Amino acid sequence: MKVLSLDIHFHLPDDFVGDANDALQHLINYRREQGLTNFKHNVAEPAASIWEGFLSAVPDGYRLYGKAGVNEYDGDSQTWRVLG
Repeated sequence: MKVLSLDIHFHLPDDFVGDANDALQHLINYRREQGLTNFKHNVAEPAASIWEGFLSAVPDGYRLYGKAGVNEYDGDSQTWRVLG
């Protein structure tokens, strides 16, 4: 089974408007513009609870399991606002 595992934070433009698909497209565009093809960093094992949940969801037909979100951080108030 091949699995894409992402545990990243990606800085979106300040004027970003969109959903998770748009945010992922920004990441893809950035990686292509930089000529990046593979992650050359140390890849950690996925968190056990997320991995176990994923493995139990796959037989039921699910292809995606985990935590994700598009958020905005306000440095002045040091708070997060969920955008999607």
